Amino acid sequence: MRVLFGLFKTLFILFTVAVIAAAAVFYFSLQNTAHITTDPQVSAERADNAGRSLSELARKLNNSTGLVHLTFSQTQLDEITEVLSYALTSSQFKADISAERLSLKMSHQLNVPIDRNYLNVECLFSEKAKPIPIKLEQCSAGDINLPTWAIELLFRAGLYKVFNKELALDIQHLVQEFAVNKQTLAVSLNIKKGMREQVLAALQQASGRYSDLFNPMQVAVEPDVVKTYLQHIKQLKADNPEQQSLVFFLNRVFSFAALRSTPETAAGENHAALWALTIAFGNHKFGHFIGLPRSLVRSFNNINTQLAGRQDLSKHFLYSILLQRLLDEKMGLKIGELKEIIDSDEGGSGFSFVDLMADKAGLKFAMFVLDKPIKAQQKLAAQITEADIFPSISGLQEGFSEAEFKRLFGSSQDPRYQQVEQKIDQRIDKLPLYQSL
Repeated sequence: MRVLFGLFKTLFILFTVAVIAAAAVFYFSLQNTAHITTDPQVSAERADNAGRSLSELARKLNNSTGLVHLTFSQTQLDEITEVLSYALTSSQFKADISAERLSLKMSHQLNVPIDRNYLNVECLFSEKAKPIPIKLEQCSAGDINLPTWAIELLFRAGLYKVFNKELALDIQHLVQEFAVNKQTLAVSLNIKKGMREQVLAALQQASGRYSDLFNPMQVAVEPDVVKTYLQHIKQLKADNPEQQSLVFFLNRVFSFAALRSTPETAAGENHAALWALTIAFGNHKFGHFIGLPRSLVRSFNNINTQLAGRQDLSKHFLYSILLQRLLDEKMGLKIGELKEIIDSDEGGSGFSFVDLMADKAGLKFAMFVLDKPIKAQQKLAAQITEADIFPSISGLQEGFSEAEFKRLFGSSQDPRYQQVEQKIDQRIDKLPLYQSL
């Protein structure tokens, strides 16, 4: 008994010391200022350039197999990190190319009740000989230098936790070439046939297993259930080929969801319905995120619906629904604002508060449908009208150039902008769909 008591006491002391040490390391890795500060308002030109760079990157990764060559200038990296910093409001990013090195930096503001509330991380990468031609030279969190071997070990452990052994090995050997010189970063990736689909399927499974760790409100979507809703939508469209009202399809799809649901499954059914509606009428390529068959996804290409007689407002509404599921409400709204900033660039349609209202209405709708699944099904399955789910666009201005927007509203932090935003929020909150909850 004395031996067992002594062992227990020793283990308890070791555990306590380990916890205190971990807490101390965490505390001293935090700092009271951010190492990266960026302009809170990204310019339309730079946002547009970043969008083009990211679209080209997505095109190459989505449509290529074998060796894929990617090249980035310092200017491109600056534009992309500015846009990321704008969208992820609590985090700031920077990527710097120097002599044979790539430096990646992040400053993240934590919501903690201590004076040290910034996590500043910097990692340096350089070339090395194959089989893995990229080397992690150094990584630091605040004033603490992290051992690179431990980071690499955790990275590999994470890969094997999420992916099967063969796919994890393929990802480790994804980078075939890595070259940094002066103001250019060149990377070559070896993308094997079927790799994208395997990665997406594994990530989807992982999001279901670990969603509670990241967002307790999140409901994991089941691709087979989404497929059922897409087939239902396809039949609805075949039976009503001239129908373009988004409200018509919302009514029919959530009536279908109500028939399929029990109190325990209603949230999951609504989640699948949201995905299906966004794939069908927003952008069919969203189906690739959850590993749906390409033949099914492509059958929904160029099918449009309308809100307030406009296709663009329906797409804004639907895109925001999915952004709320993939990201969160605040980030989804920031991405919507980015789209309007890009539109204000020369050649764009101009900044639109009407579009912004459609973004916000979509975010509100997604939260309602998942927070109150049974109530949402009951209301949406009734004879709803557009006025139940979407406010009047009367009095909201649009078509501003970047210069006009800055002169009249400054930025999204300006009281003049926030006054219009508050008016939009009030209109959405007063919609009949959200009354008597």
